[in-house]
Amino acid sequence: MGTSWVGVMDVPLTGNQTYIVDANVRGGLTAVTPVCSFISARLVHVETGQVIQDSERLVTEICVTDSDDDPTNNPEPVKVSNNDTVPISVEIDVRGRKTIRLEAMRKDVKVFGPIQTSAIFSHSTGLTTIRYF
Repeated sequence: MGTSWVGVMDVPLTGNQTYIVDANVRGGLTAVTPVCSFISARLVHVETGQVIQDSERLVTEICVTDSDDDPTNNPEPVKVSNNDTVPISVEIDVRGRKTIRLEAMRKDVKVFGPIQTSAIFSHSTGLTTIRYF
């Protein structure tokens, strides 16, 4: 995952009704210190490109720096990891057809070492899901 919004999964909604769209988003970061980076997720109406109101969430974050953020003051960089799962739940009115996309993006605030892993995960130890009812 890079530093621009990317699509993770889509869900098509049809009919004339109000849906509750519920997502669980699992994200992970691995980096070398000093680092301050995070992953956000949001829901977007694919046909219009509009972000669904109140859907953006901070998924996970790593922020390990020294007191003055000077990378030369950290003689022994270490590898750090973090992963979290966050919920997103919104009401969406549908009149006809709408496709809702889960998107994610990594934002680097201060990165001095490499970002080794930046991903939205979905596997046996933790799922990223989107459902509607």
